[in-house]
Amino acid sequence: MRIKIQNWLPPTDLAELPKRGEGGEGIVYDLGSRHLLKVYGEITRFRQEKVLDLCSRYETFKARFDMAQFAFPEKVAVNIDAQDDIVGFSMSDIGKCAQLDYLFWSGSGFREKNGQSLTWQEAVDLVYKLYTALDRLHRARIVIGDLNPSNILYDFSTKNPAFIDMDSVQIGQYGCAVTGAEGRYLDPLVEERGLDGNGCYKYTEGSDYYALAVIACEMLTGGDPFEFRTAPPCDAAERRKNRHCLLGYVEDGNFSETTGARLLDKPANKLKVERFQELRRTDPVLYAYLADVLVRGARDSLLYRLPKTDPRHPEYTMRRKGVRTIVEVQPQDAGPSGNPFSPLTDTSISVDAQEKLWSILQKQNRAVRLRSMTTGDPPAFRQFIANFGFDYVDILSGGKSHV
Repeated sequence: MRIKIQNWLPPTDLAELPKRGEGGEGIVYDLGSRHLLKVYGEITRFRQEKVLDLCSRYETFKARFDMAQFAFPEKVAVNIDAQDDIVGFSMSDIGKCAQLDYLFWSGSGFREKNGQSLTWQEAVDLVYKLYTALDRLHRARIVIGDLNPSNILYDFSTKNPAFIDMDSVQIGQYGCAVTGAEGRYLDPLVEERGLDGNGCYKYTEGSDYYALAVIACEMLTGGDPFEFRTAPPCDAAERRKNRHCLLGYVEDGNFSETTGARLLDKPANKLKVERFQELRRTDPVLYAYLADVLVRGARDSLLYRLPKTDPRHPEYTMRRKGVRTIVEVQPQDAGPSGNPFSPLTDTSISVDAQEKLWSILQKQNRAVRLRSMTTGDPPAFRQFIANFGFDYVDILSGGKSHV
């Protein structure tokens, strides 16, 4: 097969390109210059149209996301021996990163990859970074869908995660096709609704949060939170549907009575319970969140459980920008002391004052939005958004950066 990529790769025989890896969907080749080529094993009309759509959005993605963390399809690859049929795409090479599941907890510590391993605090921090990445994608109306440890990488040099297989995301009219890798990361609520005509599940932001909660438990405890030994025994798939999670036993001393299954005194069970107890001791917010998602059926983001003064909270940066703008746009005449107002610094305004100013900003934004619903967006609206640090596209699309 001879492949061509417009403005990048001249007609080239695939046999001449070194293989980087092979998976269920196709083969990945090394193009050099920090780029890869993915060629699908099975070509469908749906896949071709989706690749075209994603590649047409690449410049938008590039302006919005750090391409070192998201390997979005960049350019369409065609088979010139078959009337230029679309067979794949090029994408950035994330680099030498470790696949996440190679770094999970195992026995008495985290696994090593090339002589490097996570510390407990780095692993916990990584969970928050993964939820931050999800939040950024969701603001752009992108749902990963088939979220599993094999499409998440970790860069030890930057201590940041990276996402590959971004051609499978759910975006616009294009769903996330079933790959067979969903397994224990598939939200039971999504599975219940079944597949659409294109063989795709209808994923949600909540299903991404669910999958990541399972991944977080696996990384921090070394195993699936729904796989453990009880009397009588129970299938893990059935446990997922009933939210019969090991966290329930850690949370509730009466969990055996409510579920009708007694947790057996086995080493594997003990190890996971100990890791959950360590998490509860070191990060009670994350621990409580995982219990809420996997035991009580919550589907919100971990980040919104944090105080709004925490830099990891999605509204933190926007609040700081908004408060800074409110202070800086005041008349530079005089405060009570006769001195002009100074730009906002960490010490120039109290937390209480920041909260009051933020409340004012939220009310102003709500009023402008209500007016625009009936009159259309006036030019002043865009300027208002720019002045106060809001993302105009997020607001139009129903993102979380507004009230």
